Amino acid sequence: MEKCISQEELSFRSSTTRPYISMLKRNKKKPSLETIFAIAAAFEIKASEFIKEIEDHHDQNQTEITSPKTVEVIRRSSY
Repeated sequence: MEKCISQEELSFRSSTTRPYISMLKRNKKKPSLETIFAIAAAFEIKASEFIKEIEDHHDQNQTEITSPKTVEVIRRSSY
């Protein structure tokens, strides 16, 4: 999902506000299912594809957090 779109344009296309989109991007708000469908439609993709993109991004971030080096630091700090 590499479509370039401004927060203002996304908010217009998804019938939300630019500040709300900004809060979503910064993980300050959690979107409703209705909002997920609206944002996916703004990107011209299915909601399931949109959720898959989010899930893949989340998985990549989890992998970074649980790298072997990080796990070792966590183990040492728990003793």
